[in-house]
Amino acid sequence: MSDSEKPKTDPADANARAAAPCSVTCCTWLDEAEAFARREPVKAVACAFGTGLLLHLLPTRATTAVFSALVRPVLLCLGLIKALEVCTCNKEPKV
Repeated sequence: MSDSEKPKTDPADANARAAAPCSVTCCTWLDEAEAFARREPVKAVACAFGTGLLLHLLPTRATTAVFSALVRPVLLCLGLIKALEVCTCNKEPKV
């Protein structure tokens, strides 16, 4: 791909995308995936097949072990963040 064919990226546009909420980003990815599937259906099927094959080949026991090892610390951190949020929020005094 030559330099003239490469899409130009505007830094302001990149910053706007970075600040977009996750739901908007997910919708954008889905729209882009749908457009890709309509534009190049054979490549889309090949990508889906390859992804499915890769997920099938992953060892289930190891994947489950990693997931279960990460669940406790993640939930603990989220709980601590929520507790900190509740403790530090400005409450109206009770009358």
